[in-house]
Amino acid sequence: DVITEVPLGRWEHADVYDSAPNSWQQQPPKTNCKHASFCDGIELFDAKLFGLSVAEVKGMDPSQRQVLETTYDALFRSGMKKSTLTNSSCGMYVGLGQTEWNYAERSADMGIFGATGGAPSICAGRLSF
Repeated sequence: DVITEVPLGRWEHADVYDSAPNSWQQQPPKTNCKHASFCDGIELFDAKLFGLSVAEVKGMDPSQRQVLETTYDALFRSGMKKSTLTNSSCGMYVGLGQTEWNYAERSADMGIFGATGGAPSICAGRLSF
């Protein structure tokens, strides 16, 4: 089940929740939704496997991590090896819609990687690299 009640450790949901159906019209706006979909274990991403630094991964949208992991898994299961694909003629096509990563509260320690980490346009480049 991917939709759950907002976990206690995510944010103080009581501060933004109101059960009234028109709570979004209040000032400041609130939500009447208690449930959402969350990616658990995103911090377990293997940066070294993909040649990324820990600093870069801190600012990386979880959807970019998922694209890298899913593609790696698909290629591995099909018997493809990195040595076979390196310098080969192939296309990398990625469809990635809008994410909420740019709205997420993050620490200032992600440094210069904040811009590329949140840009959906970077995803295909990460994959081809």
